[in-house]
Amino acid sequence: MVRCWVLLSVCVLAASEIEAEGDGVATRDQALRAVADASHTITVVAPGDSAGDLEFLADYIGDARVVGLGEATHGTREFFQLKHRVIQYLVEREGFRTFAIEAVFEPSIRIDRYIKGGEGDVEALVNGLGFWTWDTEEVIELVEWMRAYNARGGDPLNFYGFDVQGGGDALKRAVAFVAAHARDETAALRAGFGPYLSFDELEGEARELARTRLNSPANLTGMHRAATDLSLYIERNEALLTASAGTDDYRLAQGAARVAVWWLAMALQPDEWTYLRSTSATDVRDRGMADMVHWIRAVGGDEERIALWAHNAHVGKIRDADGDRMMGMLLENELGSDYYAIGFAFERGSFQAFRPATEEQSAVFMEHTVGAADEDSVDGFLADVGSDVFFVDLGRASRAISVRKWLGEPRRMRWTGARYSDELEALHPPVPVLAMFDGLIFVRDTTRARPSVRTRERFGLEITW
Repeated sequence: MVRCWVLLSVCVLAASEIEAEGDGVATRDQALRAVADASHTITVVAPGDSAGDLEFLADYIGDARVVGLGEATHGTREFFQLKHRVIQYLVEREGFRTFAIEAVFEPSIRIDRYIKGGEGDVEALVNGLGFWTWDTEEVIELVEWMRAYNARGGDPLNFYGFDVQGGGDALKRAVAFVAAHARDETAALRAGFGPYLSFDELEGEARELARTRLNSPANLTGMHRAATDLSLYIERNEALLTASAGTDDYRLAQGAARVAVWWLAMALQPDEWTYLRSTSATDVRDRGMADMVHWIRAVGGDEERIALWAHNAHVGKIRDADGDRMMGMLLENELGSDYYAIGFAFERGSFQAFRPATEEQSAVFMEHTVGAADEDSVDGFLADVGSDVFFVDLGRASRAISVRKWLGEPRRMRWTGARYSDELEALHPPVPVLAMFDGLIFVRDTTRARPSVRTRERFGLEITW
């Protein structure tokens, strides 16, 4: 389905900011020159000892409390490496201490403990995040860097997963917490869930539970209602529960209960029953992710600064044409200029994603390669700016009439999530990038993210680098 994007913002500029452009007709060449003048070439992609060459970001990020780092695909090595470098810069130069990723909440707790000196196998921990997208050498390298940074001492880095998918283990954590620290309430709370599910057997995705044990929307509705009651109980009894469990365990149970409520709310959406795309499920998921970022901020306090890692679609600051309220839009509504969204784009190259199943063949996890982007697309336009890898602040660039003309209106942009095929290549959505992002990082040539040993074994991949 071609997805159009709704332009929701109007840029009002002082007369002094408007460029003189001949007869007033903005041209593509003028727009390219304006973007080139506003851009910063990035000469180093791979993470290393220092990210000081990204110092220019300070002029644009300013005092923003939350920085969203997108990606045009879920499987591009250079995107992951550059996000690592930006995170390193934000930590070392801007005082960011919290990293949060579009991943399952419960296994992220184990990584948080690992980067703070806990024991564990980093490859197993990253594999446990719940998504093959992050089970890569690049993400493992980022986690190891965070652990090494914390080993120096001082104010430690924190690691969170803010996605609200895969909430079964989160629900188990919340129930076990109340059972341990509010014994008088345990029987009543368990009774509320009893008709719907045995907690000792809770596992799997919500939609699988719906097929097997819950069997009906009515049962799932009851489970969602009971989870909501559980979350409210934890919220309303903070003093009692903290006195028994301590602040850290209370906060984790509080976050886990929130995840469980959103997870079940997603499962209630009609198309979650059939694995088909559901607009309402997308809306619920992104509202849930925004709520979890709000919770992470509350845990850290008003001065907490957070780097978010997710797909372009989630960090972007507008609705889609179906009316889905995306996470980045909700964060901007709450935070205003304290939220800065950076999108990622590329012209050509390789990435990994599933080829969707057809009537003739099963889905295949594989490398995909695309050629040069069309010159009328966002990617094709950026390819002609000149640099192979660069950052541009779109607010600065859009002072030029020509940029507002060429990038202010929706233009097709490569936009790949977990699935890709040649047929989907033609369906990349028109994106109004000036409304969607505050900044862009462009990479001309890309390569496939490097799947971990476990993922290679899982999918039978024979790859050498």
